[in-house]
Amino acid sequence: MSDRIFELLLARDGVLVLERKGPKSFRPRGSSPEWLSRCFRPAQIEVLTREPGEVFHFVDHFLDDAEAWWARGESGDLRSEPWTESAVTGEEIAMEACACLVEGHCYLILRGLGAEFARTQRVLQTGRELALAHERLQGETSKKEILLHCIVHDLNGPLSGITSAFDLLEHEKLSKEGLRILGLGRHAALQQSNFISDLLDTFRAEVSTLETVSTNAAACPDIVSTAASVIEALAPVSDCHETPIHIVLGPGTGAPLRVIAERNRLERIFYNLLQNAHRHSPRRSEIIITITREGDEVFVSVDDSGGGISPRVAPHLFQKFIRGKGHSGKAGLGLYFCRITVEQWGGKIGFESRQEGGTRFWFRLKCA
Repeated sequence: MSDRIFELLLARDGVLVLERKGPKSFRPRGSSPEWLSRCFRPAQIEVLTREPGEVFHFVDHFLDDAEAWWARGESGDLRSEPWTESAVTGEEIAMEACACLVEGHCYLILRGLGAEFARTQRVLQTGRELALAHERLQGETSKKEILLHCIVHDLNGPLSGITSAFDLLEHEKLSKEGLRILGLGRHAALQQSNFISDLLDTFRAEVSTLETVSTNAAACPDIVSTAASVIEALAPVSDCHETPIHIVLGPGTGAPLRVIAERNRLERIFYNLLQNAHRHSPRRSEIIITITREGDEVFVSVDDSGGGISPRVAPHLFQKFIRGKGHSGKAGLGLYFCRITVEQWGGKIGFESRQEGGTRFWFRLKCA
């Protein structure tokens, strides 16, 4: 490449090369960049290329450091921070300076940053704005978390008293009808407790969207034993409704069958789906959980014999605060929690109507 082409390329990149003649005195080398002729008058250009410190006050201060740097004869270069100059046209020019020593010659390089600097500034400004927005979001989240825990604390207090009263009544000599009413009370208390758990679980799931789940098989839950433990915990509700829950394992499926999930939240998914099935199933029917391994996934379905899903509700069923008809006591968070949790684990969830009547809720999770 010829020297002339090299000089033109430097000028095209907005670079002005000045060779030092004496203290703060220079002579131009090569072609002048476009910003020089566009933004300054000829008389100013002549001064700028001979004594740039007379035109650019920032350069005058930079040259104090550059003169000492050149005197030491160090290799490499000495760079300034970017600064902005006001041209006679009123245009603001972003610039940077560099002092270097090449084959015993001292050079001062002035570069107009132009669009590159503007892009960098926009990126930095966007970063600052995002950081401030993140801080504000964290602050709002903390306020909501404190408020939510205060509400949960206030709800749990009376509920603990109600549950304790039921425990004491259990030791009294109650009639058959009294025991039935006591069972209904316990069921209502359990529903209230689950409602509080839904609030907390949904909030935590939304906040911890990027939470990492272990893929180590030894640390992953067995989906069969998880379902069995939830069925055992729901036994009083099943007895009250006379609606037993059974687990059916697909061909070739056995325990343990570990999935990429977290045990506590997997239990909550089963709780929500089974309680939903109880609410919509007629008395003396049954609820069937089917667990089948399909390749590297586990397919789980929960079948009930209820009245099915209303066409009005169906398109929005897994959204927040969506409730089935006639169930004003629920907050509409259970299925929403199931969806966002299963999707966080890389799975899928859905529902379909059964030909025999009722509804099948299903979800898929990856095998550990």
